[in-house]
Amino acid sequence: MRARLDDNAREALQFLLLGGGIILAGRGLHHLLDLACAPGPGASRWEVAAEAFRTGYLVPKGTLVTDGMALAGRLGVGALLTVLGGCAMAAAGAGMARLAGRPAFGGALVGA
Repeated sequence: MRARLDDNAREALQFLLLGGGIILAGRGLHHLLDLACAPGPGASRWEVAAEAFRTGYLVPKGTLVTDGMALAGRLGVGALLTVLGGCAMAAAGAGMARLAGRPAFGGALVGA
């Protein structure tokens, strides 16, 4: 017996599966890069000692990260910079639209 779904439900399921696949692919790539940056079995003592201080960053083997910020702090700074960048681009788009004699709101939307 085949399940019959209307177009909206089928597209919603396809969108959900696509989003899940993208997230899983990103996590897999991050895991592979983390494994590539980890010291191997023949690593020097410095590389093994510095491994605990990578603080979650994907850095080359033997690199010591000093004063690393926790993951929550890095995500917060990234979100803040994203919002500030969007606001700056919206202001620039509004200014350019106003100079061109168009409504500023439309320019702000395009800039954002």
